[in-house]
Amino acid sequence: MPIADIGGKVLITRSEPGASELAAALCDVGYAAVVCPLLEIRPIEDPSLRRTVAGLDRFDVAIFVSGHAVRFGLDLIDAVWPNRPRLIWIAVGEATAMALARRGITALAPESESSEGILALPQLSQIVGRRVLICAGGEGRALLADELSRRGALVERLELYRRESVPIAEVAKNLAGTGPVAAVVVASVEGARAFASAWRGVSGDRGVTVIAPSQRVATELKDLNFRRVIVANGAGAKAVVEALAQATRARTGKHDE
Repeated sequence: MPIADIGGKVLITRSEPGASELAAALCDVGYAAVVCPLLEIRPIEDPSLRRTVAGLDRFDVAIFVSGHAVRFGLDLIDAVWPNRPRLIWIAVGEATAMALARRGITALAPESESSEGILALPQLSQIVGRRVLICAGGEGRALLADELSRRGALVERLELYRRESVPIAEVAKNLAGTGPVAAVVVASVEGARAFASAWRGVSGDRGVTVIAPSQRVATELKDLNFRRVIVANGAGAKAVVEALAQATRARTGKHDE
């Protein structure tokens, strides 16, 4: 797809390494992508994490809510378990499932890349008495754990990382000279808030097209007064490319037959 169709560059604000991976995928199909992470991911150092992982064979299901959860979670698991226990492995979406596949794990992934999508999986419909480990970041959503507990599962959260905002001055420096930005990719509610703060100091234009991976993130962006928000079907490259195509159609006035 020609870059001119979108009217400028695509700003990717998600954290690394996902930002560069998405940028490469967008460049492969003709977009000019600018990587500008607004959040940094820091591992949580807590001895209790290793103790939980040492009992991994007590669990029936392991759920990973992000690529970062895969990275930090499997580093910890593989340090304790030379041979991983047999579990049902679940990923929140395509990108997370691919991250697990690169580590030798075949995971289930819902069509809707969200906690709600995970909860709709038939494997989690009858789960009374089963033990579920949720591998996630600190201060994440409680919906998954709360609903699985309500269904009768025994749930534990393995909080593996935390998000920290990149200093605004550093963001401004990264954005200097990037040229016109036609669309922005935001990955999370925390990322939406960080983007709103950074964008205020750099541009302030709330009319820029912003791509969100879920309705929840889109609602946050709209609450932050961004007027052009497109909800992608998840955070994977394919979903972002489809959302960019939608943005192009909206800009040019073209629609699918």
